[in-house]
Amino acid sequence: MRRSLAFIAAVTALFALPAEAGAIATECANFDLSASKSSIAKVEAAVARLVNEERTSRGLNALKRDAKLGRAARGHSKDMATRRYFDHDSPSGRDPGDRIAAASYRASFWGENIFLGLRTAGGVMGGWMASQGHCTNILSPDALDIGGGTAVGRSPLWTQVFGRASSANTPSAPSRRRAAARTRVASTPTVSVGLMSTMLVPAKR
Repeated sequence: MRRSLAFIAAVTALFALPAEAGAIATECANFDLSASKSSIAKVEAAVARLVNEERTSRGLNALKRDAKLGRAARGHSKDMATRRYFDHDSPSGRDPGDRIAAASYRASFWGENIFLGLRTAGGVMGGWMASQGHCTNILSPDALDIGGGTAVGRSPLWTQVFGRASSANTPSAPSRRRAAARTRVASTPTVSVGLMSTMLVPAKR
């Protein structure tokens, strides 16, 4: 049975740092701006900048914001907010690969991180970077592109999608992989303020 947001919050012992304490150190504009209907574009851009700060500080390539991946991410956040669920798979069975393909992005690699509960880009990125699975997606050397989407419901819902477009000679990644990494993990156990989940389909080698 599809889990509702209320059910997940009631039975899942997940913790993330509060936005002020958990936000990563940065000079990024709008990293502490709260997500609202009027600030969505700014906080989405701030998350992308924070991702690239983390990557370039480790010698990795900066990711390019991709409009197609952005549509996939934003659509998923809105769908979760509207239908009140928290999962990589929608109630109708669509997974990240399905959404990416529907946005006309042909991927040889993709990954997705989602977050529920925190209100600022810095807080959400702090939570993701404190989680090994989410950090793996953010720092993946296979990723070239990124799309982010935020929706404001009872609590903000954040989705970021990573991708590498396939060439004519590279097969697309499958939409669903049974062994794909799905983790809902704890960061520093302080105040329970958020839920995180990550999913990855590795690049073709």
